[in-house]
Amino acid sequence: MLAMQKSPCTKGTANHFFEGRMVSEYDSGVGQMQLAMAHKAGINTTGKIYVSGLADADKGPGTPEAWVAHPDDIVAVAKMKGRSVTGCVNYTAPEREPEPDIPLGDDIVRECIADETRADPNFARKHPVEQREIVIDKHGPQK
Repeated sequence: MLAMQKSPCTKGTANHFFEGRMVSEYDSGVGQMQLAMAHKAGINTTGKIYVSGLADADKGPGTPEAWVAHPDDIVAVAKMKGRSVTGCVNYTAPEREPEPDIPLGDDIVRECIADETRADPNFARKHPVEQREIVIDKHGPQK
């Protein structure tokens, strides 16, 4: 404490989280752009900072959940999105079950059935379930 000339702080507290931020972080051109995008999206940024790791890739600073006022907000967003975070706040998301394998999307199957029917008029006479199986066997994942 004497060597650093400041009192000890605890990782994960609001004081530690905001230390050195908010003063000049949004004075730069990038900071002003982030604020402008947030205000355009209708986000109130008063007392909040932007955490890019919580933002959606397509919205960036326009993601409301990416503007946080407390470290607990980061944990809440991470839980909601099923993400793990490390840094000034640590949270490990629980393992999720893998999504079921879909051999071929319905839109692709419909498109391929239409193509097959154009190429071979006899294909249209087959039962729809059989058409689907033929298309998936031909265009689906190869084993």
